[in-house]
Amino acid sequence: MKPSLVRLSLLSFLFFLSGMCGLSYEIIWSYWFGIGLGHETPGVLAVLTAFFAGIALGSAILDGPLSRSRNPAQWYAVLELMGGLWALLTVKLLPQVNHWAHILLGPEPSAWLHWSASLVPLIVLLPTTFAIGGALPAIERWLAPWSHQGRTVGVLYSSSALGAFFGAFIATFLLVPVRGLGFALSTFAIINIACGIIAFFLSLASPADWPFALKTRPSIIRKRLYLTVFLTGLLGIGYEVVAIWVLGNVLEDTVYTFSILLMTYLVATSIGAGLYQRFGTRVNEEALLRFLICSLAFSVLIGTLIMAESQRIYQSLRPDWIPGMPIGMAAEMLLGALVLFLPALLMGGLFSHLVHLARSPRGGIGTAAAFNTLGSMAAPFIFGTLIIPMAGIRWAVATIAAGYLLLLPSPRFQVPLAGLLLLTVTIVVPERIPKPLHLSETSLVDYRAGVMGEASVIEYADGNRALLMNQHFVMGGTAAARAERRQAHIPLLLHPRPRQALFLGVGTGITLGASRFYPELNATGVELVPEILDLLSYFQEANGGLPQLQRIQLFRSDARRFIRSIAHKYDVIVGDLFHPSRDGAGGLYTVEHFAAVRDRLAPEGLYCQWLSLFQMDREILKIIVGSFLEIFPESGAFLLRPSLDAPVVGLIGWADSKGYYSNDWLKVRLQNRSLKRELEDVGLATELELFGSFLADRFDLADLSAGAVLNRDTNPVVSFTAPYFVYYRDRDLPGSSFWLAENYKPGYSFLFDRGISDSAFLDRLTAYGDARRLYLSGLSAEESGDWKRAAKLYLQSLETSTDFDAAYARALLLASFLATQDLDEAHRLLDSLTEQFPQRPAARRLLESLAQQP
Repeated sequence: MKPSLVRLSLLSFLFFLSGMCGLSYEIIWSYWFGIGLGHETPGVLAVLTAFFAGIALGSAILDGPLSRSRNPAQWYAVLELMGGLWALLTVKLLPQVNHWAHILLGPEPSAWLHWSASLVPLIVLLPTTFAIGGALPAIERWLAPWSHQGRTVGVLYSSSALGAFFGAFIATFLLVPVRGLGFALSTFAIINIACGIIAFFLSLASPADWPFALKTRPSIIRKRLYLTVFLTGLLGIGYEVVAIWVLGNVLEDTVYTFSILLMTYLVATSIGAGLYQRFGTRVNEEALLRFLICSLAFSVLIGTLIMAESQRIYQSLRPDWIPGMPIGMAAEMLLGALVLFLPALLMGGLFSHLVHLARSPRGGIGTAAAFNTLGSMAAPFIFGTLIIPMAGIRWAVATIAAGYLLLLPSPRFQVPLAGLLLLTVTIVVPERIPKPLHLSETSLVDYRAGVMGEASVIEYADGNRALLMNQHFVMGGTAAARAERRQAHIPLLLHPRPRQALFLGVGTGITLGASRFYPELNATGVELVPEILDLLSYFQEANGGLPQLQRIQLFRSDARRFIRSIAHKYDVIVGDLFHPSRDGAGGLYTVEHFAAVRDRLAPEGLYCQWLSLFQMDREILKIIVGSFLEIFPESGAFLLRPSLDAPVVGLIGWADSKGYYSNDWLKVRLQNRSLKRELEDVGLATELELFGSFLADRFDLADLSAGAVLNRDTNPVVSFTAPYFVYYRDRDLPGSSFWLAENYKPGYSFLFDRGISDSAFLDRLTAYGDARRLYLSGLSAEESGDWKRAAKLYLQSLETSTDFDAAYARALLLASFLATQDLDEAHRLLDSLTEQFPQRPAARRLLESLAQQP
C-alpha cells in the first residue's frame, strides 16, 4: 500500500472518530441541557444554536491561521485534545449550569429571555465546539499534500458523517441506556483525547509544503460561493427539520425515533460525500453544481409527496400482525429512508463540492464550512418556529425546493424553474401533510401545527370530542370526562383543606377544570405545548370554560423547569398521564423531579402522579414506583376506576408523615351543594367510594418495585426502556389494574387511625375491595370469551358488596350481549339478578323485554 494511501486511511479514521464524538456530544448535551432550559422550542434550539455557533466560530477564525501554518497536524492534535478535555469537564459542570438556568429563566420566561438562554450553552460548550469547527480545515490542510490533486473534502466529510452515524447509534442504543449520560459523555471525551494524542505523535513527522497550484474557479461560482454555501446549509437542514416534524406525527415519537431518522440522514450524507470524492473529478465543476442543485430541488418535491402519504406507508411497513422492536424500528428507518435518503445523499455531494470550490492557498475551507454551519444554525428557527406554524408544511418545502433552484449558477434558468416548481407544488402537494387517516366515525374539528407537532380536535359520531397530539396520541376527551374529573377530585379530596393546587399538564382542561368546584381553591395549570391551550374552547362544556375561569391560572411552560424555578408552596400537586415512551416524558418520572415536587409541597401537602398502565409494562411500572418511593416513602396507590382496557393508577405521596382519615372525612365537603352534585356525578360522594379506590399501601408498592433501577436525570432508564413496550404491540398488559388487584389486597388500616369510630365501615370497605377484585376478574374472563365464568364472577361481586355498583351494570351489559349469542344463558343471568337483587328493577325490565321478542 502506498504511504499516501496509508496516511489518507489513518487520518480519515481519526476524523471518523472525531465525527463520532462530535455528534454524540450534541445528543448528550441536548438531553442534559433540556433538564435546565426546558423542552420548549427556545430551550431545545438553544443547545443546537450554541453547538452550531461554536463550530462556525472555530471554522471561520482558524481558517486563515491553519492555511498559513507549516504544521497543521499539530493544530489538529491540539484541537482534538482541547475538545475532549473540555467535554470531560462538562460532566461535572452541566448539573451546576442547569441549576443556574432554573434561576435565570424562572417559571415562564419572556420570549427574549428564553431565546437569550442560548448564550448559556454557547459559553459552556464553546471550547469543545470551537475545536470541532477548527478540526476540518486543520485535517484537510494536513492531508491535502498526500491526496490526489489535493481533493480531501469528500473523503473527510464522508468519514465524519459516517462517524456521526455510529456515534448516534452507540450513544442512543448502547451507552446512555446502560450507563447513563455521564458515563457516555466521558467515554466519547476519552476517545476524543486519544485521537488528539495519536495525532500529536503523527505530527512529529516533518510537515510537507503545499506541492501544487490551485485552479482559478469560474467567476460565476466564486463571487457568490459563500452565499450559496450558507443557503445550502439553511435549506438542507430546513428539509431535515420539515421531515422530522412530519414523521414525528406518524412514527412512535420515542427517544429512538429521532436517532433513527438522524442516522438515516447521516449515512446518506456520508455516501453522497464518498461518491463525490470518487467521481467528482470527472465532471465539469459548474455542470456538476447545476446537476446537484436541480436534483436536490426535485428530490425535495418527491420526498414531500412521500411525506403526504407517510401514514399509509408506515402502516403497510409495520402491520399489526408482525410485532416487535426490530420490526418497528426497521419500519421507521425505511420510511425515513424514503423521505430523507436521496436528498441527504445529494446534500453530502453538494456540500463537499462547494467546500472544495472554496479552497485556496489562503484558506477558504474553514470559511465555507462556517457559512454552511451558520445556515444550518438558522434553519430550525426559520422553518421550525416561523414557516411551519404560519404557512404549513406545503409552503415550507416549496420554499426549500424553489430556494435550491434560485442558487443555480445560470441566472436565465433560475426564475422559470423555480416558478414551475412552485406551480407544481400548488397542484400536486396536499395542503395538510401528512394526510390524516380519516375514520368513518370521526371528523376533524380543528388542528394547529406547532413547533412540537400537530394538535388536533376530532369529533365522533356520538358527538364526543377528543384531543390528539401528532394524529395518533389521544390526550383525553369528553367521552372519558368523568374519569378525567376524578383525576382532580381524588387527590383534592385526600387533602384536608386544599387552598393551592398545581396541575402539571393541562390537555383538554377537564381535570384542571374540576378544581372550580372547590370554592377556596386557587389552581395553576402548566402545559408544554402552546397549541393545546389554543384548543381548550372545544372542550368548554366539560372543562367549565377554561381559561376564563377565575381562580385558575395557566402557564405555557416546561413542567420540570417550572417546578424548579418557583418558590410557591402547594397543598396538592397533580401530575397528568405522561406517556413514558414519548421523547422527553421520561424526565417527569425521575428521582430528581419527584424531589423537586416534594420541595414545592406545603405541610400536609400531597402529590398525585397518575400512570396509564396500558402504556407501560411491569418493568417500567417497577422503575417509576421505585423512583417515587425513593422520595415519597409514605405512599399509596389509588385506582382511578375499575377498568381493563384503560387502567389508570395514581401514586399518592405525602410530603410529611401521612395523616389519618376517618369514616366521616367528606362531611364538611358535602355541605357545598355544587361540589356534592359533582361528586355524585363522578361516583365519589361517599367515603366508601373515595377510599374504595385505594389499591395498595407503601408495603405493597415496595414489594412491587423491589430490585428496580432508579430513574435519574443522568441515568434516564424510563426514556430508553419504555419504547420497547410501544414497539411490541402484541404485549399483554402485565401492569394492568387487574394484575395489581389480583396480587395485592388493600390494607385499609394504612389510611385510618386505629381508633376509627365505626368498625363496621372498615368491614364494608374491605368487602368493597373484594367485590372490585371479583369484578375485574369478571372483566378478564369476559375479554377471553368465557361468558359463563364472567357472569358468575359478577354475581359473586354483587354478593360480596352491594355497595359496589359496577358489577350490576356490567352484568346487564353482558346479558344484553348474550341475548344475541345464547338466549338461555342470558335468561339465567337475568333471573339470578332479579332473584338476588329484587330492589333493582333493571334486570327484571330487561328480562321482560326479552320475553316480548319473537
